[in-house]
Amino acid sequence: MPHTATTLTRIGSLFMSFAFGVIGMGVGINALVKFHDEKRQLEGAVPAGATVTVDTNDILDAGYVLTVVCGLVALFSLLFLAPIFLAPALAGRTLRFQGAILAFLSVWLFATLIPFTDFFANRSAKVTAFIGSIPISPEVIQQVVASLGASTQYRHVHYLLLPAVLHWFTFLFATTSAVLSFLDTRSARKVNTYPVSSAGIDREEVSEKDKARIAQEDV
Repeated sequence: MPHTATTLTRIGSLFMSFAFGVIGMGVGINALVKFHDEKRQLEGAVPAGATVTVDTNDILDAGYVLTVVCGLVALFSLLFLAPIFLAPALAGRTLRFQGAILAFLSVWLFATLIPFTDFFANRSAKVTAFIGSIPISPEVIQQVVASLGASTQYRHVHYLLLPAVLHWFTFLFATTSAVLSFLDTRSARKVNTYPVSSAGIDREEVSEKDKARIAQEDV
């Protein structure tokens, strides 16, 4: 399949979606690991006889999904990029399938990014602590958290900032790759149809010439 302008643009978009998919997965894993470490550190900082619960399920659940989807975007972008150079015919025949997969991943990523971004900007970890059956006041909990150099507000957790920003670039390039795959399907169809149409015109011209020659011979 010839490399049209749309194909060349799609190659660039697929490369960027692959790159940001890898980056998004990497920063996601890094954030999740650090988040768990900080959570364990906070839970272990309470005095003996006290129990503490740190509820971060909202942003953690969204973070897990984002990390997985970014990994899938990177994987499929690479799988769709390689055949363009190694098996162009296969790449051309599967453009609609490629577009559908990337569109699905883009929608999934967007549907997870919205709550994750909202959690990051507006929510905090829910920390509760008890000494026996007596609850520890939120003020004391905040003092303990501050003494550890941590924060319960997600927007103040620096390693959550990168996923909150970079995952949007993964979404952007996954979406453009999906759109360009569908557009490239139309471009490829036009390129493949043109020679057939031209051949049909040539055959008609030859046929008319043959008819004229036969008519002259009869005369």
